[in-house]
Amino acid sequence: LLTILNERLYDNGKERVKVPLLCLVGASNELPESEELDALYDRFLLRRAVAQVSPGALPELLRGGGTAPAAPAASEEAGAADLGERLELEDFRGVRAAAEAAVSVPDEVVDVLVELRSWLQDKCEPPVYVSDRRLLKAVSLLKVAAYTAGRAQVSIYDCLLLQHVMWQRPEDADKVQRFLLERLAGDQGSEQTSYLLQGLFARACRVNSGALDSSTAEGEEAQKAELEALLQELGALREMVALELGKLERALGGGPVGRPSMDAVADSPWMSAEEAEDAAQALAPVFQKGRTAARDMYRDVLTLEVAMQRGGEPHVLALLLPELWHSFIRGSA
Repeated sequence: LLTILNERLYDNGKERVKVPLLCLVGASNELPESEELDALYDRFLLRRAVAQVSPGALPELLRGGGTAPAAPAASEEAGAADLGERLELEDFRGVRAAAEAAVSVPDEVVDVLVELRSWLQDKCEPPVYVSDRRLLKAVSLLKVAAYTAGRAQVSIYDCLLLQHVMWQRPEDADKVQRFLLERLAGDQGSEQTSYLLQGLFARACRVNSGALDSSTAEGEEAQKAELEALLQELGALREMVALELGKLERALGGGPVGRPSMDAVADSPWMSAEEAEDAAQALAPVFQKGRTAARDMYRDVLTLEVAMQRGGEPHVLALLLPELWHSFIRGSA
């Protein structure tokens, strides 16, 4: 099988036969336990554990007697063809090469891949080995997922597919899923942004409090330069917060009230509706909290920026931004 998978060739005695393999699907009641099979097992990129039939679905299975479903009628086949639902052989050819050429992988996705493998191998118990080959194949999978969804860039939400890739034993899949959801539902950098704003507020208070000597022409120029630099940094921070707020608004904007739209997951033919729903339910509370924090942050940054443009003195800043003022006073004490 390794020769077939790696080279698309089969050794039939003395004859080497070409195998026109597009996809290989395997099924087993048990997983490989010997090292001799590790290389073969690693070639199966997508893995899915199939559980026992649930009690709710068991009556339907028993009523059907476990027989194969009836073949669709000719009219049904024609209807499926008319709807464009049938995939032909040519639909598969060249998709991977086209995806490799047309789809880019942003740094945030690369970071997720690096962090996930590090976590699985160094912090997970027991450790889960992820080969370089599997990691590279995972990137190709994410590119194909984005390409078949009509996108030119891999989305951070495409990484949810890794829960079916980065495991050795079925119980590892839940660990990978939890890691990915926690990573996607991070603090959106709000703590770092808050520290930046507090630092800029402290500088604003010093600039307009007379802490800088402006009694001379040189001192006045220095104060003016400091004010200009401060306004530039406030503008950059405002744009950064606006960008993050836009991401959260888009994530939450397309679905029902208070629910993420998860467009990048929902439009993917690789993610089931059930999996997209589970991800949306897990991420919704964190995204809502992040959006509220980002809106408050944007308001505070804009308020400070406008106040400094108008020469707001410290007592004015204290009235406009009391929480930042109290933090500044505590830090100065």
